[in-house]
Amino acid sequence: MDGEKSPGIYWDIKELKRGDKIIVENEDGKSLTFTVTNSEIYDRNHAPIQEIFGIFSKKRLNLITCTCHFDREAQNYVECIVVNTELRSVYSEKM
Repeated sequence: MDGEKSPGIYWDIKELKRGDKIIVENEDGKSLTFTVTNSEIYDRNHAPIQEIFGIFSKKRLNLITCTCHFDREAQNYVECIVVNTELRSVYSEKM
């Protein structure tokens, strides 16, 4: 969520493009590297739920957030952006 003093974590999400890497550290201290496969903007009422949350043959991480302008009458954002990624590697540093 954007704050008064700084933008939120997804502020630059629209800048992600196919091939970009996202590294996430899990609770075991392993670094998981995901690669962006695509990015789409959907009308919030017409997002393809099965395509976003369906069953896939590869492990994925989907980043989803609101975008566009805020509709004050509906009290919600008009669109959402979905960035799909696939797991490429898992790294565990041994001590």
